Amino acid sequence: MQYTLAQLRRQRQLSIEEMAFILGISYESYRKIENEPLQANFDVILKIANILKVEITDIFLSSNIANSNVVLGCKSHS
Repeated sequence: MQYTLAQLRRQRQLSIEEMAFILGISYESYRKIENEPLQANFDVILKIANILKVEITDIFLSSNIANSNVVLGCKSHS
């Protein structure tokens, strides 16, 4: 099942302030990530998924952002 970051954070009973503190980023930075998850770098995405105990795809490849052309962490192997 796919959820927004805010839904998952609330299910874990964490505030925006607590998530920002755990991630080592500002309140404003985390709030922006919740509003636009694709703005986060891959390291932050991994940390968020671990904190919320979900798969990355549950939050970052949800129907909310399905229309974006996104490839996370892929490199060309020539």
